[in-house]
Amino acid sequence: MASRKNLSENEIQNLLLDVRDEDEVFLGDELEDELDEIIPDFRDEQVPVEEDGSNHETDLESSEEEIVEDIVQVRITNSPVTVLTVPEVLRGKGIKKQRTSEKFLWYGTHRRSSRNPQRNIIFHAPGNKAPAKFTTSALDSWKLFFTDEILHMIVTNTNLEISEQRKKYKSDRLITSQNDDDDDNSVSTSIRPSFVRDVTVTELKALFGLYYLAGVLKINHLSVKKIFDKNTGINYFRSTMSEKRFEFLTNCLRFDDRSTRAERRQHSKLAPIKELFDHIVETSKSLYSPSDCTTIDVQLLGFCGRCPFRMYIPSKPNKYGIKLLMFCDAKSYYMINSIIYTGKDSTPRELPVAEYYALELSTSIHGSNRNITYDNWFTSIPAAEKLLTKNVTTVGTMKKKTKQKSLHIFWKPKTASRTHQCLLYMTNLLCYHMCLQS
Repeated sequence: MASRKNLSENEIQNLLLDVRDEDEVFLGDELEDELDEIIPDFRDEQVPVEEDGSNHETDLESSEEEIVEDIVQVRITNSPVTVLTVPEVLRGKGIKKQRTSEKFLWYGTHRRSSRNPQRNIIFHAPGNKAPAKFTTSALDSWKLFFTDEILHMIVTNTNLEISEQRKKYKSDRLITSQNDDDDDNSVSTSIRPSFVRDVTVTELKALFGLYYLAGVLKINHLSVKKIFDKNTGINYFRSTMSEKRFEFLTNCLRFDDRSTRAERRQHSKLAPIKELFDHIVETSKSLYSPSDCTTIDVQLLGFCGRCPFRMYIPSKPNKYGIKLLMFCDAKSYYMINSIIYTGKDSTPRELPVAEYYALELSTSIHGSNRNITYDNWFTSIPAAEKLLTKNVTTVGTMKKKTKQKSLHIFWKPKTASRTHQCLLYMTNLLCYHMCLQS
């Protein structure tokens, strides 16, 4: 590490135009011969040995350390560049009553290139696994998450809600029967509107397709009336279903049995969507093997409606929303695990919140010799030690006021924690319907 003195413009120009070797430029007017005299190569020197066979130095390692310190402390008086010493070991502050021997030591030296240690060898190759190996299109991948069983479950619960909502539309409009000329045309027959009929699996897939299309076109901020407008709207929406049918299905869409929701809500605030959300997370774990580098981070799904666990995070683009803690692959951005934060009651009291989520989200890679990168909210030495016992290494930044360190020496790679667009959009949709029903 080096720092420059105050140089004049002529000195800077002379340094830039100087064609001498790199060693001569940095060491001033000293020549290579003079440098050898100042800093001799200790490997060529012969250490004198006494008659009893003992050296003047205690051991070889201590002599090498002293020679290296002498080399670093050499200062060229005529050089415009000053060489500064860099400590290789940093001692943490620790607690006030903590002994010096018990404090944490941070080593800043770079390791030499060698074979990968045993703790960093990955036994499972990253990539798709199980049925995901044979997928050839995006639709096939989608069907792995939303199987026929899941779709039938959504259709059944949605039709139960439609049957309740249909009662509000009795005698909505009247028409006259005109089948035969002999009939009395003045007799009216009451019918219900066509958009309150039961939904089918095919129509449910079409509804999900419109949700995805709205996300791709980035028109989720528009009202339904503008999307279905004949002049300025999207033709795909009007060709698929009517505006009233779209609004009706969106309001009646259900992912659980409403009759047993009150009982399940006592154990979890995510009762309306917990079954489907857990299915998506477990499927994500079973279909993909992450790479050697993973990431844990927080994501805020923007939502300003009524929700008992809505969060306010001013540093996020959407300041109000639902907080998701996500565990993703740092190279492919694939979501491996996710937990919706529902408040302090959702975590055990004997563990810090950040430490609990760091251990809980990474359960699928315990014992796999992988690495986790996270920010200073998750980073703590107790969590790192517990993960290390499970053959998982960690890299992260630490807060300035942490008592267990003195300087920032951790490296945080620039990695993103993002899921596939379809999974993220469906998670947002699930949270939205859960909040409407809360």
